[in-house]
Amino acid sequence: MSDVQTLFKTSNVVTLSDVLAAGNTATANIVLTGDITASGVITGATVTSTGTVNAVTVTASGVVTGATVTSTGTVNAVTVIASGAVSGSSVRTPSLSAAPGDYLSIDSLPTYADNTAAKLPAGVLSAGDIYVTSGAGAAPLNVAGILMIVV
Repeated sequence: MSDVQTLFKTSNVVTLSDVLAAGNTATANIVLTGDITASGVITGATVTSTGTVNAVTVTASGVVTGATVTSTGTVNAVTVIASGAVSGSSVRTPSLSAAPGDYLSIDSLPTYADNTAAKLPAGVLSAGDIYVTSGAGAAPLNVAGILMIVV
């Protein structure tokens, strides 16, 4: 707190940047009308945006909400709500649904011959992950494109 008092003595205006640079943390709500740019991780109980959430990794124990949620890393959340696209190298949520009249679309899925090839330790997937068959498996999995869930 003495850091903030020192800042007030030298200037009548103290910005959030000044407070955080002085080694303090923000413990109350912050309402931002501009942009937040993250090159690292956005973490929170709830992440809400009326625009786009862009980050390397988004982690929330609650809800991630935005018109668009984009991550080059992982989106981890209990619930992900977006009126636009949700994209990431990995999106993990216990529930995935679309509003009536909307649809779910997955642009790309990993391809494996069967469950044995897909899951650890042979593959990289864990129970609950999804993949499509390559067509190289034994019948009936000798057809490419069958949507599978790792068990």
